[in-house]
Amino acid sequence: GLTTGYPCGIIESKSFDPGEGFEATFIRVDNGDSGDLSGPGDSGCPWFSGNSAYGTHVGAPTDDPNDAVYMAQNYLGYFGIRVKVA
Repeated sequence: GLTTGYPCGIIESKSFDPGEGFEATFIRVDNGDSGDLSGPGDSGCPWFSGNSAYGTHVGAPTDDPNDAVYMAQNYLGYFGIRVKVA
């Protein structure tokens, strides 16, 4: 992300529900005590590994601001967004 750079984490949940008004379709990533995975300015940044796109950063869960939450790339089409392959 813009603030946190290129941190790594472990997927904790593939059906995370961030709260009222949302569906349990978000991915929660645990920092594994390796530092912040989410910071101001990271929203909208990509989640990827190598040349594979996984999703778009949306924030941090309220119970652990060091963890991160992203929207899987297959849901982006709902918003008319697509991943550009270079």
